[in-house]
Amino acid sequence: NELNKFNEFVIKKGALLLFSFSPFIDSPYNRGAQVKTFYKKIKKNLHMPVLGQPEDYYFDKSDLYDFGYHLNKSGRHKRTIDIIKLLKKYIRKN
Repeated sequence: NELNKFNEFVIKKGALLLFSFSPFIDSPYNRGAQVKTFYKKIKKNLHMPVLGQPEDYYFDKSDLYDFGYHLNKSGRHKRTIDIIKLLKKYIRKN
């Protein structure tokens, strides 16, 4: 609800808000049912575009540090490239 309220505020200001996932460690757990269920809920309930799918945000352990959601230098570079690709894909569709 809070994200949807913020989205309404952003739209009133004439801007666009896009949702992206945080980085995930690529593991069997993160590729499991919980993440897929969460993604379905996000797609159904968020009133803003969602960039990509959870799989687009999986990173190897070597790209992360500090418990797996913080990217190191190589991970940040990869995420930047990935986000640019997702944004270009979104723009082409819209």
